[in-house]
Amino acid sequence: FEEAQKVKEKYELIESYRHAGVPGKFIAKGGLAMQRRPSLTEGKLMIMRVLKSMEPLDENQLAEFFAEPDLLTFFEIKVALDELQGSELIAGRKRGNSQPDAYMLTAKGRTTYDMFMYDLPLPLRDKVDALLPEWRRRFRRREQVRTKYYRAGEDDYCAQLSIFEHGTPAMELTLHLPDSDQAQQAVQAFERNAERIYSDIWQSLSAKAEE
Repeated sequence: FEEAQKVKEKYELIESYRHAGVPGKFIAKGGLAMQRRPSLTEGKLMIMRVLKSMEPLDENQLAEFFAEPDLLTFFEIKVALDELQGSELIAGRKRGNSQPDAYMLTAKGRTTYDMFMYDLPLPLRDKVDALLPEWRRRFRRREQVRTKYYRAGEDDYCAQLSIFEHGTPAMELTLHLPDSDQAQQAVQAFERNAERIYSDIWQSLSAKAEE
């Protein structure tokens, strides 16, 4: 009887772990804490949920999205993307300048996700949905504000500062500065204040045109 009771308790422990629903610690019988990672299927469903809301995204953007709450590792994302692409549920879109492919749901992927979305536990759906607004804002801003700096010559560093609207450049500035520190400072300041800088320049140009 004692042995049977141990087997029963072990089975209940495994079942509680299997149905935990979200990654993280939970307290099982006897106060034993265990860690649960999302399954591969749950990982694929989470990625599809994100892509459905704000595609296209590349693997690095997905890694950023899932890293803060520690939902998926980069390796888990890579495995899930390979399987999704192999099943024709997502398609990669080439980006220029040696950037990684950006992924989008295919028509088959959208239909499949709609059929199986409730196989993703509610706590995981809620976690993903809570992250979407902030990351949508961050990714949109990155598409709108683009910067880089590089050495153009001796004592000459260029800071390129751009604002894009609907994929088209609305403003492009190139500043020539004497050292890399000043170029980096210009880039960081522009990234923090791009909208205000653009507005100030536009207002100044408009005012001169009216005089």
